Amino acid sequence: MKNNYEAEICGMAYGGMGIARVDGKVYFVEGALPEEKVVFTKTSERKKFGLGRVVEILTPSSSRREPVCPYYNKCGGCQYQHLDYEKEVYYKAEQVKENLGRIGSFREYGFDGIMPSPLYYGYRSSITLHMSEAGYGYFSLDNKTIITIEQCPLAEDAINRAIKDPDALGAKRDITLKSDHKGNVWINGHPGHRFFKDSYLGTELTFSPKAFSQANRQVAGGMVKKVRELMQNEKRETLFDLYCGTGFFGILLRDMFESVVGIDESRIAIDCAKAARKGLGIDNARFYCGEAEEIYAPCYERLHGKKNTIIIDPPRSGISKKIAMWLSGLKHAGSLYYVSCDSAILARDARILTQNGHWRLMNVSSFDMFPRTKHAESIALFKRFPD
Repeated sequence: MKNNYEAEICGMAYGGMGIARVDGKVYFVEGALPEEKVVFTKTSERKKFGLGRVVEILTPSSSRREPVCPYYNKCGGCQYQHLDYEKEVYYKAEQVKENLGRIGSFREYGFDGIMPSPLYYGYRSSITLHMSEAGYGYFSLDNKTIITIEQCPLAEDAINRAIKDPDALGAKRDITLKSDHKGNVWINGHPGHRFFKDSYLGTELTFSPKAFSQANRQVAGGMVKKVRELMQNEKRETLFDLYCGTGFFGILLRDMFESVVGIDESRIAIDCAKAARKGLGIDNARFYCGEAEEIYAPCYERLHGKKNTIIIDPPRSGISKKIAMWLSGLKHAGSLYYVSCDSAILARDARILTQNGHWRLMNVSSFDMFPRTKHAESIALFKRFPD
């Protein structure tokens, strides 16, 4: 066929697409793996690159695996089920470094590699389903159609049991299900499910089905341990936990600081943080609710100490240019930790943070928070140098 091409796959791009070159042009090929020879059909073409989809695998990779999910290649959630997990982690680490170099122009920094997930199926403690006429499910590849599901291989067993129970799901348009460490499932909108307790690193925190929480409890705990390790030799007084959510980092790191200040725009997340503070008897942490661009600067000016540490864990979209510029000129802060689930956005924001020379990217550690998907979590450590 006219739009079909035979090619060897020479690399793996962000999002799980194989990289091919045809007549000097780069194509990103869905479903193809490095070291494979495939036939692919062109699905779209741009000036500098094209997109394609595999129609036949002529020479399969030794790393190719059979997907375990019946909805794979229909549901838009997973991109790596056809790849050996060890290779998935390798390519994700390479993609983090590539984005930092290509987008942020960062070359000289320490890279600690990527922490694999102890589980690469059955790990998710939080999922959101959407209602269709046929039932609940995930968005398909077109990001419009809903694929109804009976279970999700990524979700914890307790969540999959709840999915099969129509009485548990109710009749809301969108439902979020979260499971705690005891196997209880909490669903937004259900009576008595507004708040629940969950344990991380031996500490009982408060969460809500309506508030953001880390999806992989084992990897989330590993991230906290890594931040503690990086903070060991710092001069510390006050920790500013910006985009603090339910207080996850601030509460679990509170013993390392004289005081913790957490700020987030979500009222229910801040209510969770305050409930955890009360339940744990914490007297050195305060939490405030407000829009980032309105509250961060005045809170910092009012509450900062002489030796401050900043940790930010923004949404996938990253931080605004205004916030990045404010952080880039911050006084009295020696270290800044940026937690990101998109290394391209991290690279973009890091470039703004470091543009005036006050902050320098020192270290990046990555974590496979979302196995079988294209996403990887990273923690970037920036150090501030004198003006």
